Amino acid sequence: MGLGFIKFVKNVIFSVEPLFSYCAVLFFIYLLYYTVVKRDKPCCIVLALLCALIFDEYMDIGFGLPGVEFATIKYSELVLLFGIIVLKKPIQSQNTTKNNIAGLFIVFSAFFALSAIRSSTSSAGFNEGLYAFRYEIIDKFLFFVFVSSGFHNKKDYTRFVMLFAVFIVLVSVPNFQMYLHGWDCSLFPSSERQIDYIVSKHSQHAGRFGGYFVVSNRSGIFCATVFPLLFSCFLGFTDKYKKYLFGISALMAGAALFTTNSRSAMVGVLISIISLAFLHKAPASQKIRYGVLVALVLTILAPTLYSRVRERFLTINAPTKDVSARQRLVLYDMTAKIIQDNLILGIGYGEGNFKKKINEYGGVDGVHDNPHNSYLQLAVMLGCPALMLFLLIMTLYFKSALRVNRNVHFSSDKELHAIHTGIISGMISLVIGVFFNPILFVHSISSTMWVFISLGLSMKILSMNKSQQQGVLT
Repeated sequence: MGLGFIKFVKNVIFSVEPLFSYCAVLFFIYLLYYTVVKRDKPCCIVLALLCALIFDEYMDIGFGLPGVEFATIKYSELVLLFGIIVLKKPIQSQNTTKNNIAGLFIVFSAFFALSAIRSSTSSAGFNEGLYAFRYEIIDKFLFFVFVSSGFHNKKDYTRFVMLFAVFIVLVSVPNFQMYLHGWDCSLFPSSERQIDYIVSKHSQHAGRFGGYFVVSNRSGIFCATVFPLLFSCFLGFTDKYKKYLFGISALMAGAALFTTNSRSAMVGVLISIISLAFLHKAPASQKIRYGVLVALVLTILAPTLYSRVRERFLTINAPTKDVSARQRLVLYDMTAKIIQDNLILGIGYGEGNFKKKINEYGGVDGVHDNPHNSYLQLAVMLGCPALMLFLLIMTLYFKSALRVNRNVHFSSDKELHAIHTGIISGMISLVIGVFFNPILFVHSISSTMWVFISLGLSMKILSMNKSQQQGVLT
């Protein structure tokens, strides 16, 4: 019965899928219109994320001069600059945590710039070093500046997550039909920077953006980051239509997550869901009820999920069966030695530098141009002080976020509390997931990370009492 239901749903989605392509275009036009004409900030943020994921990362296009890559202007940067310059800024109270993180971000950027310049003089060109800096840092700082200023009223937070949920649904439709078809098919070929875990059997669908979410670890971490937010909103919102939207988007993100077969993403989302169970203010009976619902949905839509996850994790204890696991253990050990010899400034940013150093230290079987760990990547390329700065930024964020989350004035608003709790759980999933993946500088990851951090910091005003909020939020 379960397989028959899966086949029925898959056929339905196949038949209506072309409509979603047109809907995605209409959604983009809607976001563009409301950003430019209506000066709507939630639409502007979602549009910037859409541009970062689709145009900047997937299509890798922008406005630039031929032969001068470091001067390329990305589409997301254009949207963010428009938002910062044109859109009216909300009145914000003093936010010490936000100012501290901004200062640490600037110092971290200085370490990155030094690393990029050093790498450009050693193995690449000067243009490539500058391009690495502005490609990885500038738009993230723009995201932080724009999003952390918050919104004019409380309802804009709800509108943002609803628009974001619609975006996830529209781009995940191809993934979901592939997910229903089974674990052994993939609709899209990989790009140069992606890792295929699944053999393609439907090449006629090649080229659609949606499949970008199902073929690599980076996609798994992205889905593991956004899933807790969508599920938290599904759990906390009372309006049935909003609940349907967040339920469907969470299901889509979950399908894309498990299709990537990424162990780190699975661990990250599991721990984030556990944290969500403790942080969320929903009654225990409701949490149990929805937990049972999720288990039933997974049992019906993913009858082979448990066996696949079990097989994926058991190979960790048997490195002879999983060559990549054995190679990574050797790679971690070698990376630690390189860090000891380049403790302060690292070896310089770039995969070429890392590959060269690995070969100098004896090499590892296979092709390894990164340490397969974002924290080791920061330490080995930028130096341990840069890693400490990043960890300090995360510590300040979580300290502030948890304090706000427990505030009585804030937790009384179910919708806003669900959004804030989902953001915290999503960030927990991310910091765990990148432990086994060198993807901290990938646009879909880093852009989403800074939007989540900035949005969480901007919600600090909501923890104040009504008299303190007067004149700041409506």
